Amino acid sequence: MAQLTTDYLVAGAGASALAFADCLLSETEATITDSLSELEDQMTLLVVAHRLSTVQHADTVFVIDEGKIVAAGKLRDLEQDVPLVKKYIALMSFDD
Repeated sequence: MAQLTTDYLVAGAGASALAFADCLLSETEATITDSLSELEDQMTLLVVAHRLSTVQHADTVFVIDEGKIVAAGKLRDLEQDVPLVKKYIALMSFDD
């Protein structure tokens, strides 16, 4: 009998739907990121994001942990100084 793990196996139509959803999410994120880039010189933007790639070029990133701001700064600086950010960057891959 197969052993259960934390990995998920998706087959058939489910795999196709998952691949489509992932592609759609990536395209949507790219569209949002492009729109933010166009607006950043025209106005102040407040972006709430769970994906670090959405805010990787922001002037200031605020790190919120348990409902409190625990750090603020450039993402690359926060990576060096804030273990929580370093952990998330290690879990997610994105371009500089």
